[in-house]
Amino acid sequence: MDTDSIIKEIVKEAFKIAEANVINYSVNGMCVFVSNWIDENIPSSGVSAKTLNRVYNKYINGSKENYQIKELTIKLLCNYIGFDTYEAFVQKYKSEIRISDLSYKLISKLTKLEVSKYIADLSKKSQENINNDSIFFWLGVLLMERKRFDAAIICFKKAIELNPTSDEYYYNLALSKFKGKHPFRLHFNEIIEILEDVDMSISINDKKSKYYRLKHLIHEDFFKRRGLQVREKVIELQAVDRLEKNISELQRLCRLLNIEYEDLLFTKNNHHKNHDNDIKWKED
Repeated sequence: MDTDSIIKEIVKEAFKIAEANVINYSVNGMCVFVSNWIDENIPSSGVSAKTLNRVYNKYINGSKENYQIKELTIKLLCNYIGFDTYEAFVQKYKSEIRISDLSYKLISKLTKLEVSKYIADLSKKSQENINNDSIFFWLGVLLMERKRFDAAIICFKKAIELNPTSDEYYYNLALSKFKGKHPFRLHFNEIIEILEDVDMSISINDKKSKYYRLKHLIHEDFFKRRGLQVREKVIELQAVDRLEKNISELQRLCRLLNIEYEDLLFTKNNHHKNHDNDIKWKED
């Protein structure tokens, strides 16, 4: 991460602390508060409220003013938020898990030990930030990687409770309910519950092919193998070919369901073929 981004995080943290401490909230009030704190607690040092206003405008408001923050100001802000030096903040900042950095692709590259560390860190964050749906969501994703499906289900349900408008939340809840099993091995009521979650994902965002591919797999491996004739909607099958094919996410789906990757890459040319026996599941 570049220096400017790190300074921005220092400034954001400083004003977050100031906001929690000022009586009458205003930008100028926060600047005066921080300036006074530095004068009182750090001998022979000081930074004016006017300077802090310029810092706020550049790093919080995104002002284009040609202002170059001084090293001393950065150090004093680090002192204010509890660090002895700028280097100490950088070390801690780089070691922390940032929700904005997480992705399915990043998680797929982690070792088991790294996944466990992320789970421990996010579990702590979830206790400190009980209203942050993103924390619960990514914690659920990580728990699935360690096959802790019941715990993952709890996290996804909590994320949905906090934010019921995310298609990814419902999709991952559906994946967690397979609990690492093939569709054929689930009970009818479990499959229906999973399909309801997938349908919720599609109702929120109908532009992601993985949702339709998952429904197709369920149709082939559960309903067809059991002789249950549940007709897929034509629009859903046709939609798969006109949507994106996110390779890393499809590989993740294969990994979680123990299916061969090639079997997800069906096209409209074979939608109407007999697929009774063509889905190849990996050995459990």
